[in-house]
Amino acid sequence: MSKQDRVLLPRNVLPSHYELELSPDLDSLVYGGELIVKVTVSGEEAVSDVTLHSKEITIKTASFIGADGATRSLTGISYDLKATTVKLSFDGNLPAGDGSLKISFSGILNGDMAGFYKSAYSDAAGNKKIMASTQFEALDARRALPCWDEPSVKATFTVIMVVPQHLTALSNMPEASTVHLVGGKKKVTFEVSPKMSTYLLAFCVGEFDYVATKTKNGVVLRVYSPPGRAEHGKFALDAGSRALDFFDSFFGAALAAASAAVYCLW
Repeated sequence: MSKQDRVLLPRNVLPSHYELELSPDLDSLVYGGELIVKVTVSGEEAVSDVTLHSKEITIKTASFIGADGATRSLTGISYDLKATTVKLSFDGNLPAGDGSLKISFSGILNGDMAGFYKSAYSDAAGNKKIMASTQFEALDARRALPCWDEPSVKATFTVIMVVPQHLTALSNMPEASTVHLVGGKKKVTFEVSPKMSTYLLAFCVGEFDYVATKTKNGVVLRVYSPPGRAEHGKFALDAGSRALDFFDSFFGAALAAASAAVYCLW
C-alpha cells in the first residue's frame, strides 16, 4: 500500500493515556465500557469534533473536558462503517492543550477470534466453560474500544475489569488492586502500562488455574490453563522462563523489573 492509499485519523487530537473500565457478561456475551482518554488538542486549527476508530461498538454518551476546565457536550455521533471510524461532535470548539475525552459504550463478545471475543473450553471434569480474551493485532483493538488504532499513535493504558468474584481477570500489567463490590462482583485494577500501540493491549477473563515460577532476574512468570489442568502448563512455563533468561543475557539487561509479572494464557 502506498502512502497515498493510507487513510489515517486526523492528528489534531491525539491520546496520551487511556483509562479503560470493562464489565463483561459471559452469559449474555456483551460488555459495557467506560473510557477516559487524556488527549492533547493541537490548536493549529479550530476543531469541534474527535474522530476515533470504532467497529461493532455502540457509543452511549460522550463529553469533552478541555484545558479551560469547561465541559463540551455531545451533539452528534457519526459512524463510518467502511472506514470503521466514529466522529464525535461537540457543542463548541475544543481548546488547545490537554483535555479529557469521556466515553460510555457497549460491545459484543464476538466469535471471530478478533477484538474482544468469546472462547469455549472444557475443564478437567468435562464441563463446558466460556472465557473472553483479546486479539488486537494489527487493526482489531477498535472492535473492543473506541481508540486511535494506528501503530504510530502510542499511549499508556490503565485497565480496570469488573467481573464476578469467582472469575480471574488478567491484563498486560500486574494487578494493582482488587475491590469487592456488592452483588458478588469485584473490580480489578491493573498497573499503568508502558507507552505502546493499541494492538499490544490485552486482557481476558474466565475460570483459570496456573503454574508459576521466577526467572533468574526475579520476573514472575505464570502460565494459565483451564481449571484442573495447571500441570499441562509446565512445559510452557519452563520454555518461557528459559527464553526470558536467554534474552536478558543476550541484551545485557533484564526485560522486566523484579516486581513485574509476565502472564501467559495457555
